[in-house]
Amino acid sequence: MKIKVNVGAIFVLLLSAGCAGTMTSIPVAKSVYQAHTHVDLVSPQKSVKPGEALWVGLRMKMDDEWHVYWKNPGDSGLQPTIKWNLPEGFFAGEIQWPYPHRINVPPLTTYGYENQVILFALIQTPQKIDGDVVIKARVDWLACKIECIPGRADLELKLPVTATTPQFDPALKKVFEDTQKKWSISVAKVETQAYEQNGEVFFEIGPQPVIKENSQISFFPDRSDVINHAATQVLKKDDNNYTLSIEKSALQTKPLNSLSGILVNESGWEGVDYPQAMLVNSSVQQIVSNAVKMPTANSVAPNGSTMTLIAACVFAVIGGLILNLMPCVLPVLSLKILHLVEHSRNRKKAFTSGLVFAAGIIVSFWILAFILISLRSLGSAIGWGFQFQSPVFVVAIAMILFIFALNLFGVFEIGTGLTTLGNAAAGKKGYTESFLSGVLATIVATPCTAPFMGTALSFALSRSAFEAFAVFTCLGVGMAIPVVILSRFPKLLKSIPKPGPWMNTMKVILGFILLASVIWLVWVFGLQKGIAALTALLASFLCLSVGLYFYGRAQIPVKKSFLVIYNAGLFILVGFMVAWYAVQQPVVVKASAPSAMVDSANKFVWQNYSQTLFHDLIQSKRPFFLDFTAAWCLSCQVNDRVALSDQRVIDAFLEHKIIPVKADWTNNDPEITAALAAYGRNSIPLYVFYPGDGAPPVMLPEIITPGIVLDFLQTHIQKESL
Repeated sequence: MKIKVNVGAIFVLLLSAGCAGTMTSIPVAKSVYQAHTHVDLVSPQKSVKPGEALWVGLRMKMDDEWHVYWKNPGDSGLQPTIKWNLPEGFFAGEIQWPYPHRINVPPLTTYGYENQVILFALIQTPQKIDGDVVIKARVDWLACKIECIPGRADLELKLPVTATTPQFDPALKKVFEDTQKKWSISVAKVETQAYEQNGEVFFEIGPQPVIKENSQISFFPDRSDVINHAATQVLKKDDNNYTLSIEKSALQTKPLNSLSGILVNESGWEGVDYPQAMLVNSSVQQIVSNAVKMPTANSVAPNGSTMTLIAACVFAVIGGLILNLMPCVLPVLSLKILHLVEHSRNRKKAFTSGLVFAAGIIVSFWILAFILISLRSLGSAIGWGFQFQSPVFVVAIAMILFIFALNLFGVFEIGTGLTTLGNAAAGKKGYTESFLSGVLATIVATPCTAPFMGTALSFALSRSAFEAFAVFTCLGVGMAIPVVILSRFPKLLKSIPKPGPWMNTMKVILGFILLASVIWLVWVFGLQKGIAALTALLASFLCLSVGLYFYGRAQIPVKKSFLVIYNAGLFILVGFMVAWYAVQQPVVVKASAPSAMVDSANKFVWQNYSQTLFHDLIQSKRPFFLDFTAAWCLSCQVNDRVALSDQRVIDAFLEHKIIPVKADWTNNDPEITAALAAYGRNSIPLYVFYPGDGAPPVMLPEIITPGIVLDFLQTHIQKESL
């Protein structure tokens, strides 16, 4: 028997065996592509030696025009995070961040990376390692171009263990060394001192390092609330030093104590080794003498509040008073007035109940102030009414109002003998309900912004905690004043008929008003979650109403039975379960712009706000109108339908070729939040008009009418055309 030998096949087998033998010495890593970014774990070392440290990096390769963020993103964005999952005995050090570059999309400036970046960390290894090393990590990041897309990946890197010093991969070693040059280090040969004067901070850099001609030095702070990121940083040379002037953030109303971050000179600091990024952590000296001449940054700061605390408190009281007239507050206030009418004979009890109602309002404003201040101090960009961006909160308030409406219709009673929200029985129980009535009034007031209120809120959330609490207290006092006055002077209620059957009719009317509020909240939820979630929410209301009907039957001694009580509990439970299912549905990425308008000629269309659109409009120097709105903001919706939907206003926009732009804040949107902050505001509605030709923007009042808008446009268009 002859055996044919296939030389080619033998060669292939030998080559495969050779490759298989060498594969154990090459790091094995899996790459993931998500959010326009390729991510994987890399190491310049081909193996691990027990007891010796190991560099491992997160490599991120972004698509063209996409970027990720530095540890301080600037005006918006989120830094990448790495959650290591290491073998026993391994420990990971801090991420080494290469210095970033500025990404300008007016009015915002962020700090980040384009093309590629590697975030290295030093991994400490134990003295004894069994088998190959598998390093795992959960990575989260945000990639942005015009829109922003979050990414998440589970990555791993497998390395063999050797007893000898690990060899370096030539290509990765070069990348590692280039990345290392961009890390921030302390430079003993260069000294810095920080100063502050008239809204500017300055770095004096010396003794004078030799800086190459046309070099640019930039400061990147560790915190996002210290400097105005979009402002131009100006470098000037004195005899023996350089001075870098930087505009202070409008959020910082108190003198700075220290300033930390990195100073970057991409040309490199001469006289030292190679670093381009120098760590700085300087105490800030205050300059109070005008005789000291300091350079100023060549930029315009966002609109900041120059009012005093007293003026802000006066504005807050007026705004709180006007809140009582808002459609979201009026039903609850009316119920409280009905309670005062019912108990007007007992003046002491009525006055005490009014004071307790006021306490509920003021304490609620204190809690809101604490939450807002705490979240902002942790770096969250939020504003007034932020809780309505949460579908869970919207559903909770909608269900509470729906339950109270059914109570007013007489479907069931809250407690024993209670037929109204504010109806106080004798003793502490009635006062508890008065307090909770004040809490509810405050909660339903948060989607509304009354005149004078937006300015006061902007002042409060940009100042110290004491000033913020003072302003929020005044808001609560202003909102509580009408009820306190009516409870103290019951003669003012003489024009209202004495208690009688008419009160039952009024309760039913107020119940229908509450249902109208529920419809509005359901509409907001539909914009946030979509039609499927909205349908589920309506089904939960149906189950809840059936359950409360059985609960009402169970309150009648004659009708009380185990089956009735069982049905009540079952339907109420199912109602809450279906509501929970509704809120678990995915959030709609972009809610439709409320009241998007098109004229008969199909020429007038609201444009959705984006940083790119804003930048293009600024560059074109065309007039445009910014409408910051949200579905849950009742003041916004009234303004949109009364003023901005008026045909005369539409004709004026078309005549002057004004481009309408709508910034919809229904869901949380970091771009819109940052844009609001750029105007020194944290609440809506906000209307900003850019006259064009590079003229500065001007703001309209919070409450607008067709006449106000037309007069405003005519005044500013004529003024800028002169």
